[in-house]
Amino acid sequence: MRLLTGIFIFFTAFGINAQTSKYISAQKGDSLKKPSRFSFDYAIGYQRQNMTELNRYYMDSFALKVGIFDKHIHHGMYRNLSFSYHPSSFWSIGLNYKTDQASVSHQSEMYTTDQNGNILDTIQSNFQFKTKNSALGVIVQLHWNTLFYRMSKKKIWDDLHLSTSAGISYNLSVLSLNQSTPYFDFSNRTDFLGENFGYNTQVTMSYPLIKLNHSQLRLGVRLGYQWSRSNSLTYSSADPWQIGDYMVKANFSGINAGLSLIYQVGNNKNSISKNGNSANAIYVDVFGQALYGTLGYDRILNVNSTKMNHSVSAGILYLNQFPWTYLRVFSVPVSYNMLFDFHPTKNLPHKLEVGMGLNYLDLKSGENNSFITESYLYPSLRIGYRYHSMKSGLFFRTTFTPVLSGFEFSDGYAWFGSAAFFGQRIMPWIGFSIGKTF
Repeated sequence: MRLLTGIFIFFTAFGINAQTSKYISAQKGDSLKKPSRFSFDYAIGYQRQNMTELNRYYMDSFALKVGIFDKHIHHGMYRNLSFSYHPSSFWSIGLNYKTDQASVSHQSEMYTTDQNGNILDTIQSNFQFKTKNSALGVIVQLHWNTLFYRMSKKKIWDDLHLSTSAGISYNLSVLSLNQSTPYFDFSNRTDFLGENFGYNTQVTMSYPLIKLNHSQLRLGVRLGYQWSRSNSLTYSSADPWQIGDYMVKANFSGINAGLSLIYQVGNNKNSISKNGNSANAIYVDVFGQALYGTLGYDRILNVNSTKMNHSVSAGILYLNQFPWTYLRVFSVPVSYNMLFDFHPTKNLPHKLEVGMGLNYLDLKSGENNSFITESYLYPSLRIGYRYHSMKSGLFFRTTFTPVLSGFEFSDGYAWFGSAAFFGQRIMPWIGFSIGKTF
């Protein structure tokens, strides 16, 4: 069985999540343009993991009772790498590799005392439980813009592409329980393994960031579901993991949501037109999704549209030291925004902005050569007012920017936690931006 598994993995090595290129025209006499022939897709996001039996038979019956851990395993982070081929503008097929990871950790303290009961030393005992599911498989994707065009002969959404996909995969689940006590130089790790076949579905909406003559880079928003349930887990020695009368299994089934970058290579011949309107802006953020502020760049992708505009923005912040304390801050925020004109038929500078973003924040703090480094990856929302001068002028924005729950990284561990460092699931926040359009 292991040999067959290895052969299967070798021949199903990568994955699919394709998008078609710009392919339709509503002008009389035009036909469908040739699609992109190849697509490469890298995605990252949140994966809900049910872990029903693991939480019931291990966490509830043992780990939570004795205080090894203090919460269930449900929230994970996924990464997805895909390669696909487009036989036509209606559908594509490809290979996909996806991993889902989560972890919980806990530290407990023991004390050594003298004969009088005085504490001599504190001993730390560290526990960590990591879960990882690797899925290799095949996915077929349908591209609804071309299907709608074929049926109605009308242009649908232009550059905004909608696709759905479904596929099957081979899943290998690895659960690792680590225990270490540095005081006694003790470390122990136990791995539990399980495998099975599963399936997944995805809905992807994407929009081009960069359009060249024969390729384009697109930003996608993904929402999907996967079914991935292992057979009975076994120890590395092939003995089954059994608690009482129950065989423990890993259940990574659940919904997922994330962002993806899609690079397409094919027969595109597109360029973003511009008739003098200022599509670009550089600005300084105060607070905002990066919390401490940022130096940012924003580009409106369809600046000449009199309907809804789409924009993408990215920024960077690096502060080596705050005046009042040592705190190094490094942050990289990215976001996608929708801009609505207050006047329905004119492209005015006054706009309602609604968006979503993802931010990486790295903090290093401490004193007397004792430093702590913590990193966060969290999403945020945005709604507010933007003034975007269309003739090279003022850029101003004020928004309500709530920060949502994300991932925290510290000492080589990662877990799904609160909204950045606030200790809450949702943290209300605001942001102000000022800069120049060009």
